Amino acid sequence: MGSWGAAFNLISFAYLAIAGLTTLRLFRGARSAFDDEFTAADHRLVGATAFYLVAPLGVVLHELGHAVVIWLFGGRVVDWHFLFYWGYVVPDRSFGPYGDLAVALAGNLVTVAIGALALRHLLRSPRNAAWNFFWRRVADIHLSMALVFYPLMCLVGFGGDFVAIYRLETAPVSAPLLALHLTTVVLLWRALKGRLGRRLALLCSPLWDELRAARREATEQPTAVCPQLRIAWAYLATGLSDEARQPLARALELRPGLPAARAMLGQAIEVDDPVGAARELTAALEDGGLDPLLRSTSELSLARLRLAEGRAAEAIPHACAALAGLPRDPSAAQLAWDVGEAAGATPALLAALDQASGRGNAIARQGLEAMARRARRTTAAAADEPLPPPNGPQPP
Repeated sequence: MGSWGAAFNLISFAYLAIAGLTTLRLFRGARSAFDDEFTAADHRLVGATAFYLVAPLGVVLHELGHAVVIWLFGGRVVDWHFLFYWGYVVPDRSFGPYGDLAVALAGNLVTVAIGALALRHLLRSPRNAAWNFFWRRVADIHLSMALVFYPLMCLVGFGGDFVAIYRLETAPVSAPLLALHLTTVVLLWRALKGRLGRRLALLCSPLWDELRAARREATEQPTAVCPQLRIAWAYLATGLSDEARQPLARALELRPGLPAARAMLGQAIEVDDPVGAARELTAALEDGGLDPLLRSTSELSLARLRLAEGRAAEAIPHACAALAGLPRDPSAAQLAWDVGEAAGATPALLAALDQASGRGNAIARQGLEAMARRARRTTAAAADEPLPPPNGPQPP
């Protein structure tokens, strides 16, 4: 492997040192790290555990996948290397273009299988947020390595498995494999940007533990409204609007007209039923006792609905109220910016953006700068227009 091997060895030794520290931290705090209270410190420790302590097992199985196919072809492994985070096996001979392709492919299929099984286990048998995050990290590490990073390393000069998998000599097999490979990457990327990504975000966040506790409480107290609202909020906060509707329907069945439930229902049906969503949100916002965070998110939804309807001027007060309650939220700042572009920058809107910019909201700052540039261009264009004659148009 030459210089690549020397570099990987140095990286592996550095990783081993970190693995030792991770093991010590895990020995001291494993119980608290994997309990039902998932903190930022737990997030770091669980993520480090999934990489530094589990990845070596994936490397072993990857190389074993290569070795098994070598043995199936009647060959022998004459050299091997394993340094926890990387390794290789060397067969006693070449098995021809297609045989070498099979040997190279086997290890990577094992790595993909590890990632896919970890993801399947997470989705089918979720536990608390800490364990869910552990399995997600295992899936992320193995899938991203086999499908993205390792192929890119081979592309830039590392003589690894994908040099043997994708070559012209084996085009009848390599071309369909490449198409399948790229399709898998695109589909995974789209899924992670969509519903799958939102579900994983919920499963791996503290909201999941709150949702589990609320579900238990709802089972024990079937007439209680609060657990239903907590369940719905956990879904809404991670973009799973469809899942939020059932607990909200149950809450409204128990307490008809409850403002909090109506506000969340309006947010849940915003895409599918804009008219109904606007009705529910407007009714909920008329209640003075609505929770401040829920009020702000409801204002945000209502501003978005008004802008989509082409009623940008009516969206301004809602956008200002949303940004005032969510000054660091990029989506609230972006919406206020969009409303200003559509309806004109009113003093109230500029003040809301300025306040959010002062709280470190980069989108709000960009919106202010864009509106200032637009105002300068408008002023300059007006200054360049010729003045009308003093007494109206003159005859030729």
